Amino acid sequence: MNIFILLFTLLINSPMAAKGKKRANPYTDFINFMSENNFTTGGPLSNINQECTELREASVQRPVCNTREILGKHQDLFPEDQEYIHFPDGSVLKNVFFSGQSNYSPETKETMKVLDLMKKTSGRAPQTAIDTFERVRSLFIEEITNGAEPDSLSEDQKLLVERISKVQFNINDEFCEGGVWAAFENLTYNINACSAILKLPEHAMIPLLAHELGHSVDFCGMSSKCIGHTHNSKVELTSQEQNTIREQFMRDNPNLSQSRVDSTFSNFQLSLNEFFSSNSRGHELDFLPNSRGGVNIQAFENYLEGLKSKGVVNEIDQGIPVERSPLTSAQKCLEENFHQSPIPSTISEMCADTTFSERGAQIWSAKVTGRYVEQYPPISTSQKLALMEVSMASIKGKNANNWSTKELDFNTIFLSSPQLRNVFNCTPLPTQSCL
Repeated sequence: MNIFILLFTLLINSPMAAKGKKRANPYTDFINFMSENNFTTGGPLSNINQECTELREASVQRPVCNTREILGKHQDLFPEDQEYIHFPDGSVLKNVFFSGQSNYSPETKETMKVLDLMKKTSGRAPQTAIDTFERVRSLFIEEITNGAEPDSLSEDQKLLVERISKVQFNINDEFCEGGVWAAFENLTYNINACSAILKLPEHAMIPLLAHELGHSVDFCGMSSKCIGHTHNSKVELTSQEQNTIREQFMRDNPNLSQSRVDSTFSNFQLSLNEFFSSNSRGHELDFLPNSRGGVNIQAFENYLEGLKSKGVVNEIDQGIPVERSPLTSAQKCLEENFHQSPIPSTISEMCADTTFSERGAQIWSAKVTGRYVEQYPPISTSQKLALMEVSMASIKGKNANNWSTKELDFNTIFLSSPQLRNVFNCTPLPTQSCL
């Protein structure tokens, strides 16, 4: 029991506990959870009269569906003095059990470390990553359509397929400096990826690429109109337009500080420039300033409507309301089973931060990754463990108890996927049922 508790560190409240109740200790909380649900190491008891020896043998064969317990079963593959595990094909995995002295300064981004490793042993060719991306895109479309013929798709399905089909994929060294592996740009429909992903095992790239594709249709992106532009040159605000927008914005928001007015206007100009430098489409929600806190953005909406009336900007689609989103059932399950925050009633509240855009992208990623491993199953243990590479925090050292959002997502969302549970041959909790 003690080994299980140390390994299974999923931060959830007991299903019997009141929502919002503050936990004094995650370990104590999980002990209560196990007691209430008749759990032991290895998952739920199907026969409470089983011998202890039988249960121990079962737990050795099948770990509980939790990242740290799964990794713990294969700790022998991760020597603690090696910061990265190198494979014959030139790919590397970050060693989450590493406890030695790094060759890099603490400030060095993970992407820059791997980029440096590529100078010593190159990664795969860029075309292989592009091919992987296209396989992910195809499986994403399969997830949306469920194999139906184009003529039989609903309007919502057609909208989702259209958006996924238009996302572009770029790889470059410069993007590595920001410290993220890849990012979807809402105003350009581009995924920019750090070239260091070419050093990662293929199966480490799948959840990452599916996640970024998912941002085109996450909770916020899907709720937003998709707009395009027909202008072949850069559109800039004239002095008169600048004055008109600024004056109306200040009249509509008399209590805003001058610095807030200036930053809002400056950010809008940056969005304008980014949009008209793009491949002709983006989310309207990200084109306009954020209205969180009750800020009135009518002045900017009026300017956008003017661009539409002139034919400079067109509406490609109207988006899909949250209540019709294919992500909503998974979201409701996460609320009930893992006490995740519910979706706010307004788009401005929902998209005030990245919580729901990230969660939506993770749900899509888990669904698509499940399809991927079904069609392209990982063969070796290293390929299987690579699936959780970008979701893991450090297990050893000073960050041992720093539970990351990505790791929690893998436990609650990804390991709800039957296909991924089959890959890891793990026993789920009854709450891991949100896909």
